[in-house]
Amino acid sequence: VQPLFISIDPERDREMGLAEYTEAFHPSILGLAGDAAQTRAAADSFRIYYEREANLEALDGYAMSHSPGLYLISPEGDWLGQFTYGTPASEIVADLQARL
Repeated sequence: VQPLFISIDPERDREMGLAEYTEAFHPSILGLAGDAAQTRAAADSFRIYYEREANLEALDGYAMSHSPGLYLISPEGDWLGQFTYGTPASEIVADLQARL
């Protein structure tokens, strides 16, 4: 299993250190950041909502509103499953084992 983090704010994420951010969660997570068109295409393909919102309390004066999601994709690129934020790891592992 190769966990991926796909940025919805690639310019800021690259500037702030995407690799360091993902490593803080787990060293095996690979962070990906494209350009604006690639980001939109990836979000559309996963049906992810994202939007920049003004937030005067945020460091850069804005925050990114987005739908959370965890997706299981096969090595061949086939969609296997989708999980909501907060799904217990045991449930994800059981689902993955059932598919193998």
